Amino acid sequence: MRHVQGLSGAFGLRYAKGAGSLRRAESLRSDLLARDASAAHVQGAVLSSKRSDPPKKGVPDVNATAPSSDSLAPTVPTTPTAKALVAQNDGLADLPIVAPPPFELIPRAPLSSEDAAEARIGRLLEKELADRTADGLQVPTDASPPKRLKPERSEDEEERFWMDEGGENLPDEDSAEEWFAEEEARQCKYREKACERRAVPSSILPEESLRRATITSAPVGLAVGEALAESIIRWILEVLPSDENETSYSPGDLYDILSTSPEVRFHAGYLFLRYASLVTPLDESSSPEDELSDEPEALEAVMWDVALACLSLSIKFHRDVLPPLDVIYADEFLALAPWHAPAFAHLENAQRDVLEALAFRPRGGNGPGAFAEELWAALPALRGLLAFDSGWAGVQEEMWTILGGALLDPDVLQYPISLLTAAALMESVVRRLAKRFNATGMNHHGRKIKKRDDGSLRRAAMKASKGARLDIADVLRIADDELVKCQRWLGLAEGLQ
Repeated sequence: MRHVQGLSGAFGLRYAKGAGSLRRAESLRSDLLARDASAAHVQGAVLSSKRSDPPKKGVPDVNATAPSSDSLAPTVPTTPTAKALVAQNDGLADLPIVAPPPFELIPRAPLSSEDAAEARIGRLLEKELADRTADGLQVPTDASPPKRLKPERSEDEEERFWMDEGGENLPDEDSAEEWFAEEEARQCKYREKACERRAVPSSILPEESLRRATITSAPVGLAVGEALAESIIRWILEVLPSDENETSYSPGDLYDILSTSPEVRFHAGYLFLRYASLVTPLDESSSPEDELSDEPEALEAVMWDVALACLSLSIKFHRDVLPPLDVIYADEFLALAPWHAPAFAHLENAQRDVLEALAFRPRGGNGPGAFAEELWAALPALRGLLAFDSGWAGVQEEMWTILGGALLDPDVLQYPISLLTAAALMESVVRRLAKRFNATGMNHHGRKIKKRDDGSLRRAAMKASKGARLDIADVLRIADDELVKCQRWLGLAEGLQ
């Protein structure tokens, strides 16, 4: 036993002052008031036994007393009560209590690359819903503005209970258990398995579930005729600088970006369709005094100026001008015009008109390239399926071909870009795998393919890519009925089987 006679105060109470067996017996006592008396009795008995002679064998000790019921250890240990803790104040109660850090500052393990990519996809879907609602392409379910997407599982119920911002909705501590039970019951409604969620049509999903943009059935009306709109879209998808114009052909210049970036062309065509759908369409009821209705050629010239403005805005949106890149001057854009070189003021006015009509939201949601890159980062099954030379690059090239053809129909605005990307990406994966199987003569398991006709190769590719295609639909929260409808409109094979 350590000698602690020289210690006093808080430090003296921190050291043991008795034998371990005695302290253990004392801790098992149920009666806190008799504990000190019992300890004193035991210590006195020990001291008296040291002074007296040991009893002889066979001779009973007449002075020995039977142990009382209070001195016996109880069968069940008793936890110390608050009164005992208050009584044993060791002098440290006056020290300040350091509050724990806020929840957002508590260290935690970083997200994996797949989880981070899936979270970014959720933000992309949220922005797409807000932009389509602003363009009038998505009918909101209620009068309130689109809410932020609810995460499937944020913090634990207890953390959100004690760390609710503002604290206005917090119940009393007495009703905490009841609040936890109600919160658990509410969250259980949305914890469905992926296969069950995929089987539920989007029309009967709970109102509070994760929201995404859906297909609209409202007809798309353009301010121009279908023939002129198709000609403009084809020009956007095919235009390149003329050989007669001076160009450096260096990486990043106008020729390079138009020949290597299909996303720039898709964005430009989508900008034009959005603009043409937002401005007032011209019909037979237009006033005869209207200058544009009296002169169709003037309307056509204005629309071509708008097309050039959309292409210029798309290039500026996707291209940087930091070194080693350089700026693209206005005369290079003006030289792309197929009819005549418009004036610089016409190009500037057309760009201003487009931005004002789109409420200075040139992005219009997010392009297919953003969704495709995040899906590639979020789905290991997709990366493993296309882990061969030019696998992912070939799929992207096929996807942009499908999406470029979809721009020729103005009804493409009825479908969210995320849905179009998913349908085109699934079809591109199947086509790329079929070409791979035909070239190597083996499937994705390394087994030899007996039949190499188009039907057999496609069935083998569909079977190999089924898991990856299901993952794409699940991460993008696409219902089966909407996917089939979009595939039918694109002229692709329907379904996931």
